[in-house]
Amino acid sequence: MNIYNAHVGAMLAEKWQLPDNIIEALKNHHINNSGLSKTITVVSAADQIAKQMNIGQSGSPVIDKLPSDIISAFGSDSAGIIDSLGDIQTEIEKAMFFISGE
Repeated sequence: MNIYNAHVGAMLAEKWQLPDNIIEALKNHHINNSGLSKTITVVSAADQIAKQMNIGQSGSPVIDKLPSDIISAFGSDSAGIIDSLGDIQTEIEKAMFFISGE
């Protein structure tokens, strides 16, 4: 498993002085999520969904099935979560514009 992006994300979050729960979520979203915080659960689910939707590059092409506790927390599997997002392309474009600093 490639955890490089998790460590880099956590380091950036620390540098940017983001809240500790965000830093921990970025650092630990690749580990088994059972019993972990809701923030880590959300980031882990978002990571897998982004890979399924070909949004960005997470460092690992492997798409893991969402664990049952995540499915239970969201009330749906990844397909249902993706359906609930609708057309998010505009939001992705806004985020990319923000990140680019233009």
